[in-house]
Amino acid sequence: MKRIFPLAAHSYFHIVNKAEQKRRFLDDDTYVPEFEYHDHFDMDIVQGHLDRAVHDASKQSLQVVLASIDLQKSKPSKVARERFRALNKTQYGDSNAEYVQAILARIESRVTPETAHLWKYIQDHVDYNGEKVANIAPKHKTFMHYRNYFREYRVQPPKQIDLPAGLMRALQQTGLAEKGWTVRLLDDGAHARVDHLRKRVVVGEHYRPRTSTAVQRIIIHEVYGHALRGQQESMDESEGVAILFEQLLGKRFKFRRAYRYLAANLGWGEAGGARTFREVYEIIWRVMVIASRYTEQNAKSHAFDECVRVFRGGRPDIAGMVFMKDTVYFAANIDVWKSLEKEPLAYNEFVDVIEGRRKVLK
Repeated sequence: MKRIFPLAAHSYFHIVNKAEQKRRFLDDDTYVPEFEYHDHFDMDIVQGHLDRAVHDASKQSLQVVLASIDLQKSKPSKVARERFRALNKTQYGDSNAEYVQAILARIESRVTPETAHLWKYIQDHVDYNGEKVANIAPKHKTFMHYRNYFREYRVQPPKQIDLPAGLMRALQQTGLAEKGWTVRLLDDGAHARVDHLRKRVVVGEHYRPRTSTAVQRIIIHEVYGHALRGQQESMDESEGVAILFEQLLGKRFKFRRAYRYLAANLGWGEAGGARTFREVYEIIWRVMVIASRYTEQNAKSHAFDECVRVFRGGRPDIAGMVFMKDTVYFAANIDVWKSLEKEPLAYNEFVDVIEGRRKVLK
């Protein structure tokens, strides 16, 4: 029977008033965002989908949505709050203190005299012990090993190219275009995503990545990481490897999706207890100024967006009500690197990973 309704929980967490709430939040240091969702974010509609769902994974995902809807009541019960957290933990995994501390250590290493006051705020609001931090990054030798493999395999696209054209070029280079894969443009600003069923990469024509490097990462992630590899049985395998491909574009290893992972884990309760949207935001924008080239204004804008990702479907005003799906990206990527370091692959074996014939995570 053909599925005619979405199964992934995040499909139901489309916020329709984000722009207005962002403006109000950034203009008022005391404002708490109140998110409104699409019409299909409805108890009866989702329950109907759940009654028709077949697979356990689909049922669990829709249960998360039902728990989220229950959480939106003006004063959700303790049972509703605990259920939302329990289902998140079951579906997406728990927080990870070791990874949080490792990210904070990387941030601390970037502190300068000009940003010391920002780091002081973070230290005052986060439990961090810089003397006992595990190194979760791969060895540089390991990184270069797979970077050289990837450069040998991949046809280098032009550095200056718009996203839709770059996606189409990559589909041609990989042979996917000959198999019927296309790029579909939407009349909006939606981020790129792969539709395996219809053999297409979908992206909003008004979506503008911030840099040419970001364009390259998106092309690699979507075409090589998802379209070429095919559908994977687990999100960990799918996203962990797709992000690895992004990392291999660089000259040295860099954490990817670390801000989002940190935001979700801090909101959840790591390093000092559960936090609200505002409390997480105040930490994350400072982290961004320290570790990136953002101005304070840009950092605040991007920090709001990151917090939206981890509090969508939850409750910005209630500490700990975080949607944990996006933690999978960072954690799975670290797991992929651990596996590759433990059992190094030969070139042909890594090509099998790229082309979807071999899994990295067992």
